[in-house]
Amino acid sequence: MSSSSLSAPMKLEMLKLDELSQEQKRSIQKAAQFVVVATVCNRKLTNEWLNSLGPIGELHVMGLFTTLTRGSQLRGCCGFLGRPTTLREAIVSSAQRTAKEDTRMPAISTSELSYLNLDVSILASPIVLTVPADRRIESIQVGKHGLKITRGQQSGLLLPSVLEEQNWTVEQFLEGVCRKAGLPETAWMDGDTLLETFDGVVIEGKIESSSLPSEVPIRQAPGDISSLLKLKQVATQNLIALSHGATPTYYALDAMDGNVNGLVLSIVNTETSKPLAHWIKTSLRNAMPLQSSLFDLCKAASEVLAKAQFQKTTDIELAITVLFDPAHHGSVPFEDWNQKELKSELSRCETTGLESAFRAVVAVCGDRAAVAFDANKSIETLLTEAALSIKTRRNPIGIYSMGCMSTASSLLASNATMAFSTDDVRMPAVGQTFYPSNPEARRQLVGVLKANVPADVSPTPALAIMTPHAGLNESGQVAMDVWSKVQLPSTLLIIGPKHTAMGCDWAVSPSRAWELPGGDSWKTDKGLMHRLADGIEGLELDLAAHAREHGIEIQLPILEALSTLENRPKLVAIVLKSASLEEIMLASENLAGVLRDLPERPLLVISSDMNHYSPEAENRRRDRLAIDALLTGDPKQLMEVCRNNRISMCGLVPAAIVMQTLIDLGEPFTVEEVSYDNSASSGGDPNRVVGYAGIVFRAK
Repeated sequence: MSSSSLSAPMKLEMLKLDELSQEQKRSIQKAAQFVVVATVCNRKLTNEWLNSLGPIGELHVMGLFTTLTRGSQLRGCCGFLGRPTTLREAIVSSAQRTAKEDTRMPAISTSELSYLNLDVSILASPIVLTVPADRRIESIQVGKHGLKITRGQQSGLLLPSVLEEQNWTVEQFLEGVCRKAGLPETAWMDGDTLLETFDGVVIEGKIESSSLPSEVPIRQAPGDISSLLKLKQVATQNLIALSHGATPTYYALDAMDGNVNGLVLSIVNTETSKPLAHWIKTSLRNAMPLQSSLFDLCKAASEVLAKAQFQKTTDIELAITVLFDPAHHGSVPFEDWNQKELKSELSRCETTGLESAFRAVVAVCGDRAAVAFDANKSIETLLTEAALSIKTRRNPIGIYSMGCMSTASSLLASNATMAFSTDDVRMPAVGQTFYPSNPEARRQLVGVLKANVPADVSPTPALAIMTPHAGLNESGQVAMDVWSKVQLPSTLLIIGPKHTAMGCDWAVSPSRAWELPGGDSWKTDKGLMHRLADGIEGLELDLAAHAREHGIEIQLPILEALSTLENRPKLVAIVLKSASLEEIMLASENLAGVLRDLPERPLLVISSDMNHYSPEAENRRRDRLAIDALLTGDPKQLMEVCRNNRISMCGLVPAAIVMQTLIDLGEPFTVEEVSYDNSASSGGDPNRVVGYAGIVFRAK
């Protein structure tokens, strides 16, 4: 044998996709079933699955994906494309990862196995699409081609079946693969973007009962009810200890412990049996240690209880709910539903086999979670109650179930804090972080900012302003520049973004006054705040939503310097989370309706920083795009520019609402750019810059 023949690469024998028989396709899908079931049940693979493949198991494929669905809900999809791998190895890798490692959703629960569909997609080698951008759409065949896109370190892949499943056009298919890669939707048009197509064979099926073990293992709580009651006793003692400054118990040997996926700590009024508050912690993919997680919730509860003003005669007790074994049932888009519409949306979730006697319903949206269980209620009722308890404008809400053990007989809990409409004084929350807490130091700093304003600047009437809300050392001069340009009317309506998860998503402060450390308080216009809460759909009076927000508080040191106790304007404060354009249009119409009937309109104040955390040159470029859009006075243009250019202007929603409100009021206005700066000017990291702009809106 010659040396050249020894060094010649071995030719791999490839699986011929177009020659697969129905029997071979069936054996491939069955083998994937065996791997998924063994992975979910934590069992070793037997030779049964390998024998079912026969000789084709040693043939090579260029790509393979395993897809699990429950009804129309995707439950997992993992695989690879672009490297020759034996069919046997490809099935094992893809099916195991799909069952346990798809990071987009919880791992498959054994409780779901009987209800899952399982499809295997075997893929051919990807082919680079070399045609010009304007011919790429016509080069993609519906139902035949999948797409892979790559730019730098970012890549995304969509299987051939996705286009038809989503009822997309080819252009939407291209936009979808861009989103999958985290790229702009138009990236497929760029010459420096690698776009590849690939063919494939999809083998459809489900997980059959014959693939399941005779007894499917069901995950249990990490202990019995007696150990949970012991844990409740420890938690009660810890709350008392924490509230009195005593040493708590960090670990109890004889109480329930282990890894769980959810935990609810509830405080219940023993006389009425009604819950007063809930604290929820969930981890859908990676389990969390029970006792240490409960201790964290006890600390959070002790802080709230220290501030709560329960009647001294109120007796309270704890309830603890442990959640485990998560299963995903679907998702629903959140809108301002009535219950009939909500039930229709929730009916699309796949809940076959879900019984209220054994599992709790868990609704999750971002950092919000709600838990509902009651053996005497239907699953449909629990789904509705949990989804409504989320109280969020985000989109969508994920619907899950979990195994449940609780010291309570039933539960409806949400960490979307209920609106607290008490008129307690809003105490300072960000002193020493955003400005000096010492009154003398604070006034000295603001005095320097005021002295930097040109002497020829005189305040004149304005309809609205936009002012930044970073620390006074960073954005204070821009804020002072813009506040110095306007006359202060009797009332200020300050609208800022909501940065924290506390309280309602859209909230007007019900506080009777706002205070600075060691400073005088600002009275609020209670009449206007109630009109706003009544007149703007989705806006609630809520103390909690404002408790830790800085965007309005940071304006007060400047206002302190520009007003006296005698002429200090009253304050109305609103914070807003996210919103769609439709919601912005409706809120603006509602706000205009409230303001139109007032004898004197307040100054509308947008609290907003500009783009966040880009290198300085890029940050300035993005800020200029957003400022130019602001100067047009067109809220739709502002939103479009920020969306298309990924400009993280935190007060985008407040700015759009204020501009649209002026339009709805029929107030012709001009927009003036007063001042601009960024965090690099005050010594901030030039690679992580935040921009600040001062804008004034005046009547024409």
